Amino acid sequence: NRVRTDLKRVEGLWASRYPDPKQYMRWYADYRHTMHGMLVLDENGFDRLAIGDSTPDPNVGKRIGAGPGLDINDAQGFERTGYGLMTVAGKDRVTLGLDSKNGTEGLTLTVRDDGHTGVRIDGGEGQAIFLGTTPTGIGGGKRDPITGLLIRQGERDVHRLSLDTAPPR
Repeated sequence: NRVRTDLKRVEGLWASRYPDPKQYMRWYADYRHTMHGMLVLDENGFDRLAIGDSTPDPNVGKRIGAGPGLDINDAQGFERTGYGLMTVAGKDRVTLGLDSKNGTEGLTLTVRDDGHTGVRIDGGEGQAIFLGTTPTGIGGGKRDPITGLLIRQGERDVHRLSLDTAPPR
């Protein structure tokens, strides 16, 4: 009775939430629904808890890498929090994500092998705060590296306090 593997139920319950349900179903066809580990369904067939080596992709997009983790979903089967270790481009990253009701990560705590370590708070409507170190820049090199605090509105840096740009004492 699992919702995720019943495409007719997926279309009725999830695809109808999106402006283009047919496009959602095309994307959904490429999501990974299998896992190795323990999967707990509720009485309605929604995934509620997944613990394993490679948990399923969220029902709103593909994961950027595979690895062991723990995912907790809301009553409609949407991921609301997850903790895991994943390998991306040959490097490990440990991440704890707390998701907002619209599916975006509201708070993320990450430690990566490439030196990126930090906390990101997404305030919605393009507002975000990052506190930490990212040697490759926010967004994987699209911005200057930072060790400090960055407050953003959309693509614009509103405030930037970094050890590499702070005035000397």
